[in-house]
Amino acid sequence: MQKYFFTTLVIILIMVGFAVLNTESVTINFGFTKVNTNLSLTIFVIFAIGALVSFFISAPGVMKARKTIKKRDKEIKSLNAEIASLKEQLAAIKPKETPASDTDSNVFEA
Repeated sequence: MQKYFFTTLVIILIMVGFAVLNTESVTINFGFTKVNTNLSLTIFVIFAIGALVSFFISAPGVMKARKTIKKRDKEIKSLNAEIASLKEQLAAIKPKETPASDTDSNVFEA
């Protein structure tokens, strides 16, 4: 959270400095009308439009990825439960280990 705040603060300070340095007036020609505006405001608006366009283009992919992650998490949880169940079944089936008798240990001795 602190890293996000610091990054945001740095970006805001850069934007304010940029706005102070670029106070010239520019004319934007839309073909049917012309608009006189501040250069820094124009660049900021274009940047904001670009950010919104990139957000809306990437949103479907992000939502699909989140859905896939949720599905995979459910599968993992189910498989872990199945593993635990199978381990319990294996423990119940596995014969109890008995201590080796003296005759079993001397099989290879001649």
